[in-house]
Amino acid sequence: MTSAPTPEMTPAEAESVYFNNYPPPKALPKHEALARAFVDYHAQANRRLVLVTSGGTTVPLGSWDGSCT
Repeated sequence: MTSAPTPEMTPAEAESVYFNNYPPPKALPKHEALARAFVDYHAQANRRLVLVTSGGTTVPLGSWDGSCT
C-alpha cells in the first residue's frame, strides 16, 4: 500500500493506510483513561455530554487533499 491516503481510496482504505503509517501518541492510554473517567462521572449523574477535541494533533494534511471519494 501507499504511505498516505489518496483520493481514489475508500474511507476504510484511507483509514487503514493512515493508522498503519502513523503511530498513536505516546500518551494515548493516559488520555483515554482520563476521558473515560470524565464520561463515566457525568454518565452516572445522567448528564448529557459532548466531547469536542481541538489542537495538539499532528495529521499529515499537506500530503492529502482530504477527500476519500
